[in-house]
Amino acid sequence: MTEENDVRKHSAREGATRDSFDELAAGLASGTITRVQALKLVGTAILGAILASLPGQAFAQGSKDGCPPASDPCGNTCCGPAEECCPGGYCCGAAEDCCAGTCCEAGKDCVNGVCVCSPELTPCGNECCDPILETCTEDGHCRNEFCDSCQAQSGQCCQAVEGGVLINQACCAAGETMCKWSGEGCLCCPTGTRCPDRKSGEAFACVSL
Repeated sequence: MTEENDVRKHSAREGATRDSFDELAAGLASGTITRVQALKLVGTAILGAILASLPGQAFAQGSKDGCPPASDPCGNTCCGPAEECCPGGYCCGAAEDCCAGTCCEAGKDCVNGVCVCSPELTPCGNECCDPILETCTEDGHCRNEFCDSCQAQSGQCCQAVEGGVLINQACCAAGETMCKWSGEGCLCCPTGTRCPDRKSGEAFACVSL
């Protein structure tokens, strides 16, 4: 099949070259083409002649079974470098799971061919809420009230969860640096200070510059 495709491509290139020469000859004879158009046709004909003389594989260099470089064939499609080829010939993202012809987004597991919320999350309409940080609204959407309020004030939201418990949270204002340590939580350091260096043994407090 590959050889047949190469023959077809080679023949097509030869045909395109002949067409360009024929169009050029007819145009010159009738005087219906401009000098610019004639130059374009000459260029097309020469390029076609060069390509027609090349092996069919030269056109497909760097590709795999018709897929662009860095992609892999998957059924009748091509999966990108960060995608997974699923049984049935479709692609899912790196954070998604293949599930009977569809992709389960992050936070959902494939159970009996259906995407359902992971055990640690709470179903909310078509979404899955983090019960520690989010609430389910009446219209079926997950909402993090603290972060929504913080971001509405153009702040940076930081929430630290350890062992299934929210140990602390902070809303860092514009100009403040957000610091987050495992076991300590969140810290907002104002201008003129920096985050503490844990490797240097500094305490979890803003350090003056």
